Amino acid sequence: RRSAAYSTGTESFSQAKRVVRQLYNEGKFKSFSGMSFATFSKDIFEEDGLYCQDKKINGDTWSQNTLKTYRNSLKYQLKPFFDDIKVEKINTGVVKDFKKYCIEKGMTVRTINNALQTLSIILKKACERDYLAKMPKLEKLAIEQKKRDLFTIEELTKIVTAGTELKSKSANLIIKLLACTGLRIGEALALMPCNVHENYLD
Repeated sequence: RRSAAYSTGTESFSQAKRVVRQLYNEGKFKSFSGMSFATFSKDIFEEDGLYCQDKKINGDTWSQNTLKTYRNSLKYQLKPFFDDIKVEKINTGVVKDFKKYCIEKGMTVRTINNALQTLSIILKKACERDYLAKMPKLEKLAIEQKKRDLFTIEELTKIVTAGTELKSKSANLIIKLLACTGLRIGEALALMPCNVHENYLD
């Protein structure tokens, strides 16, 4: 009680009480329930869960494949680590420990990043409902880009030769086009007559 005035920047306890009451009325104080991650995240990605409810309110749509991905990440990656932790206790340090846990378990970078994406959605919902004071940093792991080697002349020759053995002339033509130009299959199929010139494609 003696230090209340000093901690609020006022000179008396009565002034300190007025400052605290004003801050409370402005919503500066949040009361956290001590809810566990397991309780808060239960059914969050079901059709009637928080995720889909908020999507409906905002007029957004979602796919069943997306929900399935989130559910799997929650069940297999997040729950084993976070279930017994209070939502309000999840901070940047806890997230770092989670990444370390995933790496030690031998999870791929893609799996870990999917789990972090799912965790981000859950924690944002927790913040919106005042179960968590501040979003922790959820930096994804860097994905190493694999360099693709160019085909050798011998490999290109085999590809083109294999194409000539096909009964379909159009398939044979596409194979030669891909081999000679480096186009992706989608790019080749999207070509129009106006894209084909005497010495180049555009």
